[in-house]
Amino acid sequence: MLISLLSPLLVRALFFDMPAQSANFDCDDSTLFMAQRLSRIGIEATPMLGKLTATGETYSESDHVWVMANILGLRIPFDWGNLQFDSQHFEGHPLTGRQLLRFVEQDRRGQTIPANDPE
Repeated sequence: MLISLLSPLLVRALFFDMPAQSANFDCDDSTLFMAQRLSRIGIEATPMLGKLTATGETYSESDHVWVMANILGLRIPFDWGNLQFDSQHFEGHPLTGRQLLRFVEQDRRGQTIPANDPE
């Protein structure tokens, strides 16, 4: 039953009506959007920072953000509203909500926060 509930089409239809990627909506915005949607239905979601093309990347080498949801005790990664089961989405550095909001805000201000600033 869990697998049928987590089918990609069902997840997208029920939980996410994800805006398209644009200059004003990137991976940190998508992660915030997904985390808020999951939180509204009682699912714990942790933002993750990593580099999907590398293994064992440091915080400062990371360039992408996605959500790790805790659903019925299972860690399930979502990226741009889609389930992801490749090993790279299970790696990364957990972010706090505050850190994610700082990434989102930096885009809106046209600024950058050094990647090695974990606070």
